[in-house]
Amino acid sequence: MVFLLSISIMCNADDKILTEWDKIKQLGVMSVLVPLFKSTGHLPRKGFPLNYEYQLIENFAQEQGVEVNWLYVENRQSLLDMLQKGQGSLIAANLTITKDRKLNMGFTVPIRHVREQLVVGHKNDEIKQLKDLKNKKIAVRQSTSYWSTLQSIKKKIPSLKIIKVADNIETEQIVQEVIEGKYDATVVDSNLISAIMT
Repeated sequence: MVFLLSISIMCNADDKILTEWDKIKQLGVMSVLVPLFKSTGHLPRKGFPLNYEYQLIENFAQEQGVEVNWLYVENRQSLLDMLQKGQGSLIAANLTITKDRKLNMGFTVPIRHVREQLVVGHKNDEIKQLKDLKNKKIAVRQSTSYWSTLQSIKKKIPSLKIIKVADNIETEQIVQEVIEGKYDATVVDSNLISAIMT
């Protein structure tokens, strides 16, 4: 988990170059882009990773003497797009540092290291190793790092079926659909699946 900080630059009347942090200090407000969790209201239930990030940001803002403006966004791709357009100062969400993301955004030092985990239904005893993914349907959002991970696996297992799930579908819903048998599996960060399972 990392926070993404937009590296936008603008000039003021004195032609002084302002970084995003300069703008935050000048306005006294830090706009934080956060995924909207429909099933649980604005913020996830206790135990979800965002609770920890929420508190870190609140504490940091208080130390810096700025207010936090929480901007709840319906899908992950919009988080990235809005940050790049300067509609937020940073993103608070589980986001993996990828080559593509590093080209356009700055990252903080990671505050948590997680693993991508393949999640199957409790009745599924067919998938135990990589080769068992032949002809299996794995559902993920294309905007996630899971998509590129599965694309790499597909090169080794061409019969793997990667199902593109709409960006506004929450991880919990995808996991539920795996449990119900709609898909054979999905991929979820270790901290998220741990929170979902509690």
